Amino acid sequence: GEVSRWLSRKRVTFPVVNDSGGEISRNWEISVTPTLVVVSKGQVVTTTSGWTSYWGMKLRLWRAAMF
Repeated sequence: GEVSRWLSRKRVTFPVVNDSGGEISRNWEISVTPTLVVVSKGQVVTTTSGWTSYWGMKLRLWRAAMF
């Protein structure tokens, strides 16, 4: 759908979950969108909800690479 087309146009290469039914949000107790969950080696390293800057995202991904 629309989200998939937008991701394709923006050339997003990381996994994106479109939880249109809300099941994942309920299970993970997520109440704000967007929510970013960085997982490294099967472990949640960091999470953030709402808008984040380019540098904020880079810092989170750098931190995830440390684990």
